[in-house]
Amino acid sequence: VARVLAGVKIDAIYTTQFIRTKDTAAPTAAALGITPVIRTTGPTYAADLAKHIRATHAGQMVLVVGHSNSTPDVMRALGAMDVPAIPETQYDNLFVLTDADGAAPKVVALRFGAVVR
Repeated sequence: VARVLAGVKIDAIYTTQFIRTKDTAAPTAAALGITPVIRTTGPTYAADLAKHIRATHAGQMVLVVGHSNSTPDVMRALGAMDVPAIPETQYDNLFVLTDADGAAPKVVALRFGAVVR
């Protein structure tokens, strides 16, 4: 993730309480000097995180590191409509959700796996 996001201005990073998300976010956070905010998953995780992001980070770039079963819910809670499913066997998805005033949120699906030459 850090390689792909090098040069991108990120204002905040959110992870879940699990080791995998914290470890995934760590290199990007270190490179940017940002302390990730850890949010505990649960029944209202996606809605609560989306509400917090909208209230706290309007107009900012936010990195949310999640899981195959939480990331789609967060994107939907942020208003995205066509959210792709994430297979549990994929660990290198990167979704860019843009949310501009007056327009429906859009999602672009990318991958950040090892460089293939």
